[in-house]
Amino acid sequence: MKKSFFIKEILIVLLFALLILVGETFAQSPCPEGNTPWSAGTANVNMGQYGPGGSVNFQYRNQNGEIQIIMDWKTSFQNISDFVPNSALKKILENRAVAMIANGETGTEGDIKVYYSTDCSAKVKIAMKLDMLTQIQCCDEGASISENIKRKIENGQEVYYYNIYKYVKCGEKCCARIYHWKKVWDNITNDLVLNVQNPITVTISDCSGNSNFTDCITGQAIPCESGDCNQW
Repeated sequence: MKKSFFIKEILIVLLFALLILVGETFAQSPCPEGNTPWSAGTANVNMGQYGPGGSVNFQYRNQNGEIQIIMDWKTSFQNISDFVPNSALKKILENRAVAMIANGETGTEGDIKVYYSTDCSAKVKIAMKLDMLTQIQCCDEGASISENIKRKIENGQEVYYYNIYKYVKCGEKCCARIYHWKKVWDNITNDLVLNVQNPITVTISDCSGNSNFTDCITGQAIPCESGDCNQW
């Protein structure tokens, strides 16, 4: 169906490409904080009769009585299995790393925190002022342009802007998965057996509030939207 608003398709492509160049520097606290030196470890898993699994390096330390782990997913994670997806293998390897550290503890019960960061984002835009020279020919069923086209009064006249959006990083949110472990006596093996429970996800520090980006139309600060800790 025909629309009364107008857009130049070539300009949209060019302006959208410009958004790739948008960036920002920001201060970020360590995740986790603390000065205790880290030790290095490697978690490996093999699928037995189903073939190889994968591996990942990690760091661990005792920071004032809290056992902390950081997984090196970015540079050392390897998935050499034929059928296990990355997300599932990461959960298995992280559990293995926690078990390795818990087995070295002298107590029979405790918590281990796996720390990680997730990006927070700001929704920035390029605003293109519309004229009457180019036209939207049609919209697919279910499509909407209401979010992109904004009305504004300038010098007593009604004008319209077409906004091209992109999410850019504006900070990092510190998260942790807390694993509770417990060693119980096994009458069959006559030894302590380790049990690691499913983790609880918590937010350590957030980056909500306003970013350093400014809305080019209103002049107001653009919110920095909090990241999601529930991801791998």
